[in-house]
Amino acid sequence: MTDQYYIGAHWGKRKESADECADRLAKFLHGLAPIDDTFSHWFQSASTRRKALNRGVQISHSALRERLLAGRNRKDAGKAVIEELGFAVRLWSGQEDEEASVLSVHCGAHSSQPLSNSVVLYFPRSGAGAERCLQAGNVLRTMKFIAECWDPDWAVCVSRDLRSELEKYLGSPLRMPFPGWMLFLSRSRGEVPALPAPSSVAQIPGGSIIIAKEEIVGTGAHDVLLIRRIGEMLDRANLLTATR
Repeated sequence: MTDQYYIGAHWGKRKESADECADRLAKFLHGLAPIDDTFSHWFQSASTRRKALNRGVQISHSALRERLLAGRNRKDAGKAVIEELGFAVRLWSGQEDEEASVLSVHCGAHSSQPLSNSVVLYFPRSGAGAERCLQAGNVLRTMKFIAECWDPDWAVCVSRDLRSELEKYLGSPLRMPFPGWMLFLSRSRGEVPALPAPSSVAQIPGGSIIIAKEEIVGTGAHDVLLIRRIGEMLDRANLLTATR
C-alpha cells in the first residue's frame, strides 16, 4: 500500500486553555495505544530520524502542556504570543519512513478570522502497521475516540488519492465537510438519513459515523461513485454546511 490514509477532525473557534487542551491530548494518546502498537510511542520532530528518536514525548499532562505551549504562534516583531490562535503540536510515532504515523493537533483557537481547530492522524502507508490500522474495525474505533476526546464538528477518514479523485468531480479545494470512507457528523448538524447498502450509519453519543462500506475505500470508479452518492444525499439533507 502506498496511498496515505488519514483521519481529519475539525471544529470552529473554541477558546480552551493549555491545560484543557493537554487533558484532551493526554486522553487521546492514552486511548490510541490499545488500538495498535503503532500508537504506543510518540516523538518530537527533528532534522534527522536519529535525533528525533532521542526526543521522546512523555504522555503526561505536564509534558503535553509544555509541548502545546511551545507550539503557540508569535508575532514577528517582539515575538509576543498570539493568544487567539491557540496551541499546536506535531508528533511522530518513530517507525521507519512509510511505516510511521504522524499526529498534528491545533486546538484552543478562537480568532474571529476564518480558521479551524483540528486533529489530523496520518496512518502508516505500508507494512504490518498499515494493515492493522486500516482494518475497518480499528478505523471505526479511532473515529469514535476522536469524536469522544475532541468533540469535533465533523471528521473524515479518507486517502490522499481518493481526495484527489473527488476533487475532479466536486472541485478543488473540496468544500468541507466532505464524505470519505468514514465520516463523523456532530449531532448538532441534524439527523443522518437512511443510506443504501453497502453504506451504514453508526450512532455514537456525539453524533453519527457514516461508513461507506466495510472494506477499505479506494480510488476505483465504483468506490468514487459510492462516495459521490453519499455526499449528494447528505447535501440534500443540509448536513454538509461549512463549519462556523
